[in-house]
Amino acid sequence: MAGMRIVVCLPGEARTRLDEALAEAMAPFAIDFTRGEDMDIWDAWGICGNGTHRDGLQLLPGYEDDPRIVRDRSDEGVPGWCAGGPREAMAFAEIRAEAREIARAAWDLWREPSRSHPPAEPRRVVWDSPWPTPEEYRAGHQAEQEARMAFDGQSLVIAYREGVAALLEAQRGYDLGGCDGPDACVHRPPLPWLRGATRTGYLEELPGDTLLVKLRCHVRPGFGPPPRRWLASP
Repeated sequence: MAGMRIVVCLPGEARTRLDEALAEAMAPFAIDFTRGEDMDIWDAWGICGNGTHRDGLQLLPGYEDDPRIVRDRSDEGVPGWCAGGPREAMAFAEIRAEAREIARAAWDLWREPSRSHPPAEPRRVVWDSPWPTPEEYRAGHQAEQEARMAFDGQSLVIAYREGVAALLEAQRGYDLGGCDGPDACVHRPPLPWLRGATRTGYLEELPGDTLLVKLRCHVRPGFGPPPRRWLASP
């Protein structure tokens, strides 16, 4: 079994019966070997997202004590992070704006050291086809390591990566996770007001009182990387 993280979207009033509402939303995807592989996805799930590993949702300032906020079952958490809560409490727009600023800063950061360091040579490409013998495999693996070390050791690359590391250290580091829109969901609820929503704007365009809850699921073997094609919905 493998694990994946998803966001479940529920009506705001579901906060008073959270466990029951989550179970209802997740039920169509439980492994029972009767509905086919597209629906047989998980055999266990739980609320997660205390921010320790930047695995939750990030709150706007002022919502930390909102009674609608959902916490996971762990004893520790990072201030400003949660496992869920109303969409209006989440810092989606702020994170997007911050990402734009970081992209601009990273571009400026590249231009500055490129003036004071020798130009960087492209990383040498090593033959990427399967090596037919163990000896050729070992030699190819060694060549790949040497190519990586040669590229990473260039002064311009070092200066740029150090600068980017400082930028990332100063930012919040939240990832929206590439959530798909409702048209990609195999569990199709009647949500006509969501038609046309873009992938990146899907959660942001939900009504403000929509309850978003981050779950970690234990999924069946062979289900592949965390599938972005479905979101559990009421």
